[in-house]
Amino acid sequence: MTAASELIVRCRAGDAEAFRELVEPFRRELMVHCYRFLGSMHDAEDALQETLFDAWQGFGAFEARSSVRTRLYRVATNRCLKVLRSARRRPRTAAPGEDAAGFELPEPSAHGEVVWLEPYPDVLLEGLSDTAPGPEARYESRQAISLAFVTAVQLLPPRQRAVLILRDVLGYRADDVRLTMPPVPAEYLGCEAVARFHSAVFSQITRYRLVATRANGQPAFGVYLLDRRTPAWHGTGLMVLTLAADRITALTCFDSSHLSRFGLPRTLPFEH
Repeated sequence: MTAASELIVRCRAGDAEAFRELVEPFRRELMVHCYRFLGSMHDAEDALQETLFDAWQGFGAFEARSSVRTRLYRVATNRCLKVLRSARRRPRTAAPGEDAAGFELPEPSAHGEVVWLEPYPDVLLEGLSDTAPGPEARYESRQAISLAFVTAVQLLPPRQRAVLILRDVLGYRADDVRLTMPPVPAEYLGCEAVARFHSAVFSQITRYRLVATRANGQPAFGVYLLDRRTPAWHGTGLMVLTLAADRITALTCFDSSHLSRFGLPRTLPFEH
């Protein structure tokens, strides 16, 4: 009997420790799977916990006709579909008049729909393998986790979203530059509109610092502004770039609440 088979037998007998040992190798990839569905780290974390609970509760009916991984992905997909259809999923939108870090911004090109979008730290993708067969094995693809792809997926109805992810459609590309700022429902589309946005912001900034990190398989930066009263650099947000060849095709700006997930401090000493 293989080690996995032995664990399955123990799980069927109600051994919770055996279940934890059995599913632990799949925990991180399941988290990515849930994130692709939901576009939010918080929602994905909740969905993962509920997935593992559902899988444990239903393990007595598992007949090993498919792999443990396949079963876990099936349970995770069903859990994410339930979340998408649930009335409790009410994404936060910015309050009227709320803008990016208090700046006065120009009129946006459009008002975005995916205001619940959150970045995904690349450090959580490290060590994940995509060599196993099947659509669920491609989660590590940079296009499959990119903000552009995840944003596009969020606009689909739940069932179509499941089909798209499980069929592993990876070829999404942005055609022009686009700037968004979840949860602010404003979008700036095209080079002229994005340039107008940055002109307005940087005309109000005297000094800033960027600290490099990575999110969603792309370069990202913690953004810090100088507070001369302290003096110190105060984190004001996280900016994620989407690249295609040698061009920036999208910029997604998040507020400073996400910095800690990336191991970035809320403030930097002035000497930094």
